[in-house]
Amino acid sequence: MSSNAEQYYKKITSPECRYGYLSTLPERKQQENEWLEFKAADKIEDRSIKENWSTALSGFANTGGGILIWGIKADKNNETGIDCASALALASDADIFAQKLTDCLLDAVAPAITGIQIVSIKKDNQKAGFVVCLIPEGTNKAHRAELSSDKQFYIRIRDKFHVPAAATVRSLFDPRLRASLVPSVTVSPANHKDLLTLWLALTNDGNITGKNISIIIHRHKSLSFLPLQSGFIHSPTSLSERIPLVVIPSINPDITQDALFGFRFDNHTSLQQGFDLMVKVSCEDCPLLTWTRHIDFKELFNPGRLRFTLFEK
Repeated sequence: MSSNAEQYYKKITSPECRYGYLSTLPERKQQENEWLEFKAADKIEDRSIKENWSTALSGFANTGGGILIWGIKADKNNETGIDCASALALASDADIFAQKLTDCLLDAVAPAITGIQIVSIKKDNQKAGFVVCLIPEGTNKAHRAELSSDKQFYIRIRDKFHVPAAATVRSLFDPRLRASLVPSVTVSPANHKDLLTLWLALTNDGNITGKNISIIIHRHKSLSFLPLQSGFIHSPTSLSERIPLVVIPSINPDITQDALFGFRFDNHTSLQQGFDLMVKVSCEDCPLLTWTRHIDFKELFNPGRLRFTLFEK
């Protein structure tokens, strides 16, 4: 499904719209928004062209993409506080203006953005006109404005380009930058034939440290909670089939936190068909994920780490 910017770009560049439609936008007082920006092109130095172009490339590519229309002056609407088209400010030679944008494209933003479309729209055979640019959302974020005065990363919010907070920039660089806490159980047979223990652990398979970790256990009715003497765990004082715990310490990447807590069962007869164990885990800046594991009866007598699988609806 195409974005609002793509649909609007197709409309304004279609044969039935083009110059005639664009020239009416000031009369319509067309508002700028999160995917539409106007820039005057009549009295602008090359340096300002490059800086505005660089900022728009970064801001639109780091959000949802957008359209930059050169040749229209925008002013703030006193009632709404939003910039809107106010007057025509055409490029004196739209083709040359478009070429300037193309020539500095590779230098304007890093990393480069693919799929950018630049078209000059003129009236009849005149040189003056608009330059319409479609900037798609970037696939290799975050994109930095290399030709802006501050060489910053930008995002688009409503009708303005803004420098985002550092945490937002980090998420743009790698939206997968997060902790991934995968539970597992280790079977520990006891000497007594009717006593077995399952120790639950978490492994951080992610690429940052997991902090403020929360765990919810949906246990089998035959399992009883095995309290631990640990200063790291808020252990429940009563047993239930849904046991919430909060693990205080952080878990670094590629580290397994063993023996977070245990379960004990001393009657095997009710477990002949095996049983399901569900664990819900979340940590700071990460959503709650549900992990499940069917534990086969035979696995109860073969010590080893049994990993869970992510539950997907």
